[in-house]
Amino acid sequence: MPSAATATLAVVIPTWNGRRHLERCLPALFGQTWEGFEVVLVDNGSGDGTLAWVSATYPAVKVVALERNFGFARACNEGIRATTAGLVVTLNNDTVPQPEFLAELVSAAERAPGAGMFAATLWREGTPRTVDAAGFSVNRLGTAWNALQGRPLADLPPAPQPILGPCAGAALYRRSMLDDVGLFDEGYFAYLEDVELAWRARWAGWDCQWAPRATTWHAHSATGGRDLPRKYWLLGRNRLWTIVRHYPRPYLWYYLPLIVVNELLTGLLAAIALRHLAPIQGRLAGLRQAQLPAVGPRRRAPAEVYRLLEPLPSPRSMWAAYANRREPRGE
Repeated sequence: MPSAATATLAVVIPTWNGRRHLERCLPALFGQTWEGFEVVLVDNGSGDGTLAWVSATYPAVKVVALERNFGFARACNEGIRATTAGLVVTLNNDTVPQPEFLAELVSAAERAPGAGMFAATLWREGTPRTVDAAGFSVNRLGTAWNALQGRPLADLPPAPQPILGPCAGAALYRRSMLDDVGLFDEGYFAYLEDVELAWRARWAGWDCQWAPRATTWHAHSATGGRDLPRKYWLLGRNRLWTIVRHYPRPYLWYYLPLIVVNELLTGLLAAIALRHLAPIQGRLAGLRQAQLPAVGPRRRAPAEVYRLLEPLPSPRSMWAAYANRREPRGE
């Protein structure tokens, strides 16, 4: 493994009580066909023996130990700051990257020097294996969805494709882009911080490519859980923040009535399903936020950014998505 001074690629893995996941993730990562990378593990105050195990089993891994759980966004940022590599891959600890994972991402970056973000393909076990996320898309209600979720893995195209933004659970970022627009917003703590960063990059003129053959198995929500009130509070708050910051004006005012109705309905349905008010309370917290941080440089016109949004979904398609448990990234 190269030193931090010579590595051209760094893989940043945030973890919190995830030793059981790392026991699968790290062997797969060190079995990659592409060489020339360093691994930075950022531990969010784990109490499961992660640090001792990694030190004994993988001494080449650079460890950044935080005293408590500061969330996914800060953990990623601490890892990015701990390396000078020109290409940075963020990777969930509950993934098992396939041998060509890094090679495919690096190849996509070499073929698209004007793009600053590259999405990998996360997939789930099943018959057949299906896509968990191929980056994300955002519709005109401001809702972010995992792109191609549920599609058979065997049906993916062979070549990179343009997409709005990557899922940070398996993504490559160009450092020059991060130097331009900034890192993840640590105020988000977790969830949708990758959507917010992608919007900032898009406004600044950076594009995103999806590398279909950069694949990794993913244990969906293995760390954060699927139905925890804290998760849905953060999702509700963070999606409101993202809409307010980045939805292109004046289009926001045109769609605002539909966005409000959608937020009321989805928040209410989530609260009923959870038997908890966290989804509604999170949205109220998002609305109460008095000051929002600077959104970075804006080099693209609102009309150009608006064209990145997916068409308004039909009620039937929205219902079908929920019925099939294809949950939006913001819910």
